[in-house]
Amino acid sequence: IVLANAGGRVAPREVRVWLREDKFMLHRLSRRTTMPPADQQPAWTILEDGDEIRVGPFRFAFEILHA
Repeated sequence: IVLANAGGRVAPREVRVWLREDKFMLHRLSRRTTMPPADQQPAWTILEDGDEIRVGPFRFAFEILHA
């Protein structure tokens, strides 16, 4: 996903998301990217259904669709 610069508040690369051993992984590349709880921000996180990811002024809800 490529985001508009949003007035310099979004770095060219904020996060990476990939599938590893049937789990979605998120690697934070910037301190501007957060996930609740805000007080615990590991660089690597396993994404769960319903997680919220904030990148600068943008907010994303992570949803796993089951076929």
